Amino acid sequence: MPRSNGHPLFFWRETEAEGGFLSPWYPSQFSENGHTYESVGHFVMASKARLFNDEGTLKKILAATDANKHRTLGSKVKGFDEEVWKSQSYLFAVQANRLKFTQGTAKSDLCDRLLKTGNRELIDASPHDRIWGIGIKASEAKKKDASRYQWGENQFGKALMETRTSIRSQADPASKFDTPGNGLSIEW
Repeated sequence: MPRSNGHPLFFWRETEAEGGFLSPWYPSQFSENGHTYESVGHFVMASKARLFNDEGTLKKILAATDANKHRTLGSKVKGFDEEVWKSQSYLFAVQANRLKFTQGTAKSDLCDRLLKTGNRELIDASPHDRIWGIGIKASEAKKKDASRYQWGENQFGKALMETRTSIRSQADPASKFDTPGNGLSIEW
């Protein structure tokens, strides 16, 4: 992914002042198919249980309102297959973020905040996760910006950027053609 103009926006914990609202555990209720979710992370953990047909864990995840409980239950899904999860989890994150930023209880404020990130690269600086995040703290990543090969995949950051692009395109369908660097720029 090409770098954007401006400096990256690093985020991790939902309590951070600037980027906390981007965290998968930031509280923002939204509904899908008759179920209410407390956060993107809640939706992703429920989707994990659904994917592996673990109805018992799914019911517990849906009933829980605490993020720590969602994480714990999500890590105990029966029948889990890493390869299947890798092939589907990103799509769940994109879907959950679209719901959070377009249908959630705080959708207007959150959507505005997401769009105000402009084209900044969104980086999940979880020091504990090299798949969803980059596997190192933001303070370390900023020091090692030239050494990105040491970073993890940043799948959650990429899902957020895809969500932002999708929302922007829906608000202004022509905008996808006028974004520098996407190969679709049109000179009028």
